[in-house]
Amino acid sequence: MSVTIAEAPVAGAAVPPAKGGGGGGRRYTKAAYGYLAPVVISAIVFTIVPFFYTLYIAFTNYSLRNFAEYSLVG
Repeated sequence: MSVTIAEAPVAGAAVPPAKGGGGGGRRYTKAAYGYLAPVVISAIVFTIVPFFYTLYIAFTNYSLRNFAEYSLVG
């Protein structure tokens, strides 16, 4: 029967990082922005813009009869 003894790691013996290279990550980032842009734009158009328009309507006396004449009420 044999006994295996593990040696303690030596400080500073880590493998140095590879030089240069590594530009492939940027390609994936551009592709991700390309896929996410339509979602972000539609979220802005269909949720954020109507939200602020609703706040505008809520705090003015805006109506279809007084289309040109509205004032702050609240």
